Amino acid sequence: MRRVVLAMLLGTALAAPAQEDEQAARERLDDVKQAIESVSHWLEDARANEDATLTRLREAEEAVARSQQRLNRINSDITGLDEELAGLEQRNRKLEAEAERGRETLREVVRSAWRQGEQPALRLFLSQKDPGQAARLLEWHQRLGNHTRQQLAELADTMEALERNRQEMQATREQLAAKREQAREQRDELQQRRNEREQRLAELRQRISERESRLASLREDRERLEALIEEMAASISGIEAPEDIRPFSELRARLPWPLDGTVSNHFGDAVGDSGMQANGVRIRADKGTPVTAVHYGRVVFANWLRGFGLMIIIDHGDGFMSLYGNNDTLSHSAGEWVQAGETIARTGNSGGRSQSGLYFEIRHNGQPENPEAWLEKH
Repeated sequence: MRRVVLAMLLGTALAAPAQEDEQAARERLDDVKQAIESVSHWLEDARANEDATLTRLREAEEAVARSQQRLNRINSDITGLDEELAGLEQRNRKLEAEAERGRETLREVVRSAWRQGEQPALRLFLSQKDPGQAARLLEWHQRLGNHTRQQLAELADTMEALERNRQEMQATREQLAAKREQAREQRDELQQRRNEREQRLAELRQRISERESRLASLREDRERLEALIEEMAASISGIEAPEDIRPFSELRARLPWPLDGTVSNHFGDAVGDSGMQANGVRIRADKGTPVTAVHYGRVVFANWLRGFGLMIIIDHGDGFMSLYGNNDTLSHSAGEWVQAGETIARTGNSGGRSQSGLYFEIRHNGQPENPEAWLEKH
């Protein structure tokens, strides 16, 4: 948890506007430090109250996210090596063609010399009665020798370059084979993590199968999120938003959707049999679909929260926040600034969801508002 605090402090310090003087920057950093420490303490207290089943589910889902990120990096390396090998193979074909041209030139030189006969140059020179003809013949032999030596040297250089290129190709193929083996192992590990996650999820579903337990869990999840929002709103209320962005309040019905998908649950819909109403919308989408920020702001929470899985919360200033839950992976940490349209996560079904998608909320001064009233009309 201390690492989360330090990372957010560092990110906020780097993002501070250049025109702030030293005193203002120090006060801003102190404000952020207090805000993050407050939220961090709340999260530590919340996790201390989790039961063992939920703890195992959280750990399994975080392990899945880490394995997926490692696999993504390995696949990126493989793509780069494939491109490098393609370039080497193209150069190899070019060098092969160049070497063949050199061989053909030498063959032509040899055929030309053969047409002149196999007599040594001195004998040809002495056999000529015309001194002018003899001198020209000797000069031709000298030029032929020089040209032949030059062609041989160029061919030797080409063959050396060809051999070096073949060695580089072999080394690249070996690297590719190693990376593909790493990818295979990482996919196996990822599958194992997903199996563990499914096992933990099955345990959780069994535990809350009875209606009373289900209702209690829903209410507890709602209370945890409400407490987190209230804690953050109180902690960051004194932190000024950047002056060069358009206020969130002016963007009603103009915000971009956080992802392409189908709304499966709307704001105000009943939440199961709990008697509660949904504070946000649920957008169904394939696992791994990019989730983007709807507006410029600062990430104030990026972690696992019971009932909402891997969640990211962005503060947009003036009391406005946007919440993105049930993700498979998060690409930003607390304290980082994000632009509208920037990818901040990938969809999943963390937090115990049976279907992949995104849970999305908009809050103002801690109170939920209908997100579809703020988003562009489809």
